[in-house]
Amino acid sequence: MISFIVPAYNEEHELSDTLTAIRDAATAAARPYEIIVVDDASTDATPEIASAAGAKVVPINRRQIAAARNAGAHASQGEYLFFVDADTRINRAHLSGGIGVHPGQDVYRHTATIGYWLGEQY
Repeated sequence: MISFIVPAYNEEHELSDTLTAIRDAATAAARPYEIIVVDDASTDATPEIASAAGAKVVPINRRQIAAARNAGAHASQGEYLFFVDADTRINRAHLSGGIGVHPGQDVYRHTATIGYWLGEQY
Protein backbone atom coordinates (compact mmCIF):
# COMPACT_ATOMS: atom_id res chain seq x y z
CA MET A 1 0.00 0.00 0.00
CA ILE A 2 1.04 3.58 -0.65
CA SER A 3 0.37 6.20 2.01
CA PHE A 4 0.12 9.80 0.86
CA ILE A 5 0.63 12.16 3.78
CA VAL A 6 -0.48 15.74 3.28
CA PRO A 7 0.34 18.22 6.07
CA ALA A 8 -2.14 21.08 5.90
CA TYR A 9 -2.84 24.38 7.58
CA ASN A 10 -5.60 26.57 6.10
CA GLU A 11 -5.32 24.98 2.65
CA GLU A 12 -8.99 25.11 1.60
CA HIS A 13 -8.11 26.79 -1.71
CA GLU A 14 -5.45 24.24 -2.77
CA LEU A 15 -6.33 20.97 -1.06
CA SER A 16 -9.08 19.73 -3.35
CA ASP A 17 -6.87 19.89 -6.46
CA THR A 18 -3.99 18.25 -4.59
CA LEU A 19 -6.18 15.36 -3.44
CA THR A 20 -7.58 14.91 -6.95
CA ALA A 21 -4.03 14.76 -8.37
CA ILE A 22 -3.00 12.20 -5.76
CA ARG A 23 -6.07 10.07 -6.44
CA ASP A 24 -5.50 10.22 -10.21
CA ALA A 25 -1.81 9.26 -9.89
CA ALA A 26 -2.53 6.38 -7.52
CA THR A 27 -5.40 5.07 -9.64
CA ALA A 28 -3.25 5.17 -12.77
CA ALA A 29 -0.54 3.22 -10.96
CA ALA A 30 -3.13 0.56 -10.04
CA ARG A 31 -1.85 0.20 -6.48
CA PRO A 32 -3.77 0.30 -3.21
CA TYR A 33 -3.40 3.60 -1.41
CA GLU A 34 -4.58 5.78 1.40
CA ILE A 35 -4.57 9.55 1.72
CA ILE A 36 -3.93 11.07 5.13
CA VAL A 37 -4.39 14.80 5.63
CA VAL A 38 -2.82 16.05 8.83
CA ASP A 39 -4.77 19.14 9.78
CA ASP A 40 -2.53 21.33 11.91
CA ALA A 41 -5.10 23.55 13.64
CA SER A 42 -6.69 25.02 10.50
CA THR A 43 -9.28 27.73 11.00
CA ASP A 44 -10.85 27.25 7.56
CA ALA A 45 -12.62 24.31 5.86
CA THR A 46 -9.45 22.25 5.35
CA PRO A 47 -10.53 19.23 7.44
CA GLU A 48 -14.03 19.17 5.95
CA ILE A 49 -12.66 19.28 2.40
CA ALA A 50 -10.23 16.46 3.18
CA SER A 51 -12.93 14.31 4.76
CA ALA A 52 -15.38 14.93 1.90
CA ALA A 53 -12.66 13.81 -0.55
CA GLY A 54 -12.29 10.50 1.30
CA ALA A 55 -9.03 11.28 3.08
CA LYS A 56 -8.34 10.21 6.62
CA VAL A 57 -8.01 13.37 8.70
CA VAL A 58 -5.53 13.42 11.57
CA PRO A 59 -5.91 16.56 13.70
CA ILE A 60 -2.95 18.05 15.55
CA ASN A 61 -2.31 21.43 17.13
CA ARG A 62 1.44 21.95 16.85
CA ARG A 63 1.94 24.39 13.95
CA GLN A 64 5.11 22.54 12.95
CA ILE A 65 5.36 20.79 9.59
CA ALA A 66 7.73 18.16 10.98
CA ALA A 67 5.19 17.29 13.67
CA ALA A 68 2.47 17.07 11.02
CA ARG A 69 4.57 14.76 8.85
CA ASN A 70 5.41 12.58 11.85
CA ALA A 71 1.75 12.35 12.89
CA GLY A 72 0.83 11.31 9.35
CA ALA A 73 3.56 8.69 9.21
CA HIS A 74 2.42 7.32 12.56
CA ALA A 75 -1.18 7.02 11.31
CA SER A 76 -0.18 5.44 7.99
CA GLN A 77 -0.39 1.81 6.97
CA GLY A 78 1.60 1.93 3.74
CA GLU A 79 4.79 0.28 2.71
CA TYR A 80 5.67 3.47 0.83
CA LEU A 81 5.20 6.92 2.35
CA PHE A 82 4.85 9.95 0.09
CA PHE A 83 4.87 13.32 1.80
CA VAL A 84 3.01 15.75 -0.46
CA ASP A 85 2.59 19.44 0.34
CA ALA A 86 -1.01 20.65 0.17
CA ASP A 87 -0.25 22.89 -2.82
CA THR A 88 1.62 20.26 -4.82
CA ARG A 89 0.23 18.35 -7.81
CA ILE A 90 1.83 14.96 -8.34
CA ASN A 91 1.31 12.68 -11.32
CA ARG A 92 1.88 9.03 -12.15
CA ALA A 93 5.51 9.63 -13.20
CA HIS A 94 6.33 11.01 -9.75
CA LEU A 95 4.74 8.00 -8.13
CA SER A 96 6.46 5.49 -10.41
CA GLY A 97 9.81 7.21 -9.89
CA GLY A 98 9.50 7.05 -6.13
CA ILE A 99 8.38 3.45 -5.99
CA GLY A 100 10.90 2.35 -8.60
CA VAL A 101 13.91 3.41 -6.52
CA HIS A 102 16.32 0.56 -5.92
CA PRO A 103 16.68 -0.77 -2.36
CA GLY A 104 19.15 1.23 -0.34
CA GLN A 105 18.45 4.50 -2.14
CA ASP A 106 16.64 7.43 -0.62
CA VAL A 107 13.00 7.37 -1.79
CA TYR A 108 12.33 10.90 -0.53
CA ARG A 109 15.07 12.32 -2.75
CA HIS A 110 12.95 11.28 -5.70
CA THR A 111 9.59 12.53 -4.45
CA ALA A 112 9.88 15.40 -1.99
CA THR A 113 11.17 17.99 -4.45
CA ILE A 114 8.98 16.97 -7.36
CA GLY A 115 5.66 18.60 -7.96
CA TYR A 116 3.74 21.55 -9.16
CA TRP A 117 3.35 24.79 -7.33
CA LEU A 118 1.04 27.36 -8.85
CA GLY A 119 1.26 25.63 -12.21
CA GLU A 120 5.04 25.39 -12.48
CA GLN A 121 7.02 22.18 -12.22
CA TYR A 122 10.03 22.24 -9.91
